[in-house]
Amino acid sequence: MPDACVDLAVEQVTAQWPDLRVSGLESGGAGELLARAAELDASLLVLAAETRTPWRALTRGADRPLAFVGTVAGPVVLEVRARQLRRDTLSLAFDLARPTGTGLHLLHTAWHRPRPADLAGFVVSELADWLVAYPNVAVTYQLTTGPRVRALNRSARTASVLLPAR
Repeated sequence: MPDACVDLAVEQVTAQWPDLRVSGLESGGAGELLARAAELDASLLVLAAETRTPWRALTRGADRPLAFVGTVAGPVVLEVRARQLRRDTLSLAFDLARPTGTGLHLLHTAWHRPRPADLAGFVVSELADWLVAYPNVAVTYQLTTGPRVRALNRSARTASVLLPAR
């Protein structure tokens, strides 16, 4: 990726999230970046979204938040797995969604056939204080019992940020 493109990506991301601090740049293909992701001291990976983006590999291999530059102004997508919702990741999701006005989409992935009312009740109870603290962030919710990677793959195509469960 040419340096000018990397500079443009950093400029776009920092314009969207002014409080974000960029401490280093790595360039290369998305697959190469994910292969080296464990070596990087990064809490957020920023990738250029393009038609050749290997969405399936990205969502399968992601162990930290992914921000996509060049997508439509999509929501921040936060994956919730079963009854696991990390407060630090939820805080990051709301903090990223607030300045963009794009909203927060909770993608609840469950590998078994749960009672939807139980899982939705869990999420609602966990979100109560957050909804009061962030009244201007629109939140949507989706429960899927399909394959996790497929659901993340679909969501990543329109997300401005994907926060996979860890």
